Amino acid sequence: MDSLGKILLELGELRQAGELHQQILTLAEKQTLQTWQPPPGVGVAHCGLAVVLYERNDLKTALIHAEKGIEIFKPWGITEHLLDSYDVLARIKLAQGDVSGALSMAQTAVSLVQEPQVPDWLQAMKVARKAAWKYLLHSNQR
Repeated sequence: MDSLGKILLELGELRQAGELHQQILTLAEKQTLQTWQPPPGVGVAHCGLAVVLYERNDLKTALIHAEKGIEIFKPWGITEHLLDSYDVLARIKLAQGDVSGALSMAQTAVSLVQEPQVPDWLQAMKVARKAAWKYLLHSNQR
């Protein structure tokens, strides 16, 4: 997600974060029509909107945006953004009661950062997210 969107989410400003990501999608649609390939910013907006919708418990629509973010990021190979998308997708699936789907998304994300060319800070992110996913999965099984 973009920095401003992350800050708005951290502050609990869901409406503003949602509006920001929706504006990005609207602007990006125009560029996509010209290039036929969505730029990475469109994936960022989809991922950010997925987080907002997840927080609002609109899991069905959040799932669509998280999957769209992943679809856009894959050809670009932007690991950090793919991690964000798989992270929210895992949380959505867990909230929907799909524990195996959530675990699968979490494992996919972890496998992304096992490549030798991935920087150390991304490796650290992997460790932190893996711990968070284990906690979420464990607390959901109670």
